[in-house]
Amino acid sequence: MNYAMVLKNRVIDVLLDQEKEPYYPPDPEGNNVLAIPCVDTIAIGMLYDPETGEFMEDVSLQPQPEPRSMELLMQAQADAELRDFAIQQGQEMLAQQMADIELAMLGGNVI
Repeated sequence: MNYAMVLKNRVIDVLLDQEKEPYYPPDPEGNNVLAIPCVDTIAIGMLYDPETGEFMEDVSLQPQPEPRSMELLMQAQADAELRDFAIQQGQEMLAQQMADIELAMLGGNVI
C-alpha cells in the first residue's frame, strides 16, 4: 500500500509499496505526522484535507505567468512618464529658486 506522510495538512513524503503503516515521529513543535493511504499520483507538497480525505495541488505554489511583452512595454512607458514628471517638477522648483535668488541679489522683495 502507498502512504502519504502528512504534517500540518501538507504531504512531506510519499512511501510506495509499504507492507505496514509507516510511522514518523512528531516534528520539533510536537505536531504529529500522519500516514494516509494514497494512490501513486500523490506528490510531496500537495495539501491534504482531513475533513474530506482528499489530496489537492497547492495553487499558491504554482508559478505565476510571466507578463506579456505588451504589458512590460506599457509598464516601462508609465514608469518613464512618472520619472519625467518628477524631473520636470524638480526643474520648475529649481528655476523658481534661482529667480528668487536673482531678485534678492537685485534688492527686490522675495515672497
